[in-house]
Amino acid sequence: MEFALFLAESTGKRVGSIRQLRWEDFGFERQVVSWRPEADKNGYKWEVPYSAEFFDTVKAFRKEIGAVAVSYSQLLTLLTESWTVTCSTNG
Repeated sequence: MEFALFLAESTGKRVGSIRQLRWEDFGFERQVVSWRPEADKNGYKWEVPYSAEFFDTVKAFRKEIGAVAVSYSQLLTLLTESWTVTCSTNG
């Protein structure tokens, strides 16, 4: 869940776009994230550069989460459920 929040805050992208990310969309060598057309509400492909610090954090999350163990869809389901509970609890 922390990774999904990090991506949302760092990229400004919509939850639907983040949900469709794959590990191969992170270009660690070129320090770009490829946002595929099917993940964009307007159907555009984007290659957006991010800082070395961003990619260091992504690498740390990848190591913590594991490349295969959890899908973004599962992460975002947990995020959505947590947010719903938090919002209803905090009024």
